Amino acid sequence: MQFRKKSIRILILFLCSDQGSASIARNKNWKHFLNFLLVLNFISPVLLAVIYIYVSQEEDDVHEYWTLGFELPEKRYGIILNFVGEYSYFAVYVEYPCLCTLSVCVLVHSYGFLLLQYDEDIKNMDLPLVVPKCIRLVNRYSEMEEKILLLKDTLSTPMFLMLLSSFFNIYTGLSHLLIEDVPSYFWVELGSNTVTGTVIIFSLTLCCSQIPKYLLKIKMTLGLLIDKYQFRYLNGDEEIKFLKRVEKKDVIYMSAGDVIDFKISFLLSAFGTLFTYSVLIVNLG
Repeated sequence: MQFRKKSIRILILFLCSDQGSASIARNKNWKHFLNFLLVLNFISPVLLAVIYIYVSQEEDDVHEYWTLGFELPEKRYGIILNFVGEYSYFAVYVEYPCLCTLSVCVLVHSYGFLLLQYDEDIKNMDLPLVVPKCIRLVNRYSEMEEKILLLKDTLSTPMFLMLLSSFFNIYTGLSHLLIEDVPSYFWVELGSNTVTGTVIIFSLTLCCSQIPKYLLKIKMTLGLLIDKYQFRYLNGDEEIKFLKRVEKKDVIYMSAGDVIDFKISFLLSAFGTLFTYSVLIVNLG
């Protein structure tokens, strides 16, 4: 995403210029929810590091790992060093991936809200107003479609890397669960990585799958509008042609690296395949 700053800036400026996006940004419940997620994300490395220290306080080899084998004169120094090391570990493997996922989901959700608002505007439009506003409706849809294609292109590679990392984390947890007895303190790391990977996959899939869902709703609403308009205004062929152009456009699916399209069905196939191959690889090993 660092190399896509220009595209991200364009996407954010488009949202800031839209009144609907500004209204959702001012929504107090939405603000409170985002603040809660941010606070939870920032304190999670501290909580996990404290839990890890509490579970592993009787294990000497844990302190030796962070001191690179050197013995410390007092145990409390080892606890402090252990806390710093584990905090850094959980910040890299839990906090930063979740923060990146939250940013992506907020951006995608905002564009989904624009599509949903566009659909509501069409539904609430009086039929006599269709003719003067027809060109404006088509231009508005084309503008949103252009930005959603830019959104798809901008987030495709980052989301693929996020999914890949999440699947590796889940596989690591499953493989250790199947092949060996893992110390209790080590499960804090494995469990946090597995949960983080699962949350990332679910969040990206559920959020990104809303874009094609809303686009399909717009196509259905336009189809109903065309039917009503066609029978009441027989001389409005030009206006109907404009609306039909929008209705016939392809649905855009958010993708990860142009390899995976985000659909709800992806969750079942992904976790089923991951569990199956984890069992096969472990048994072969």
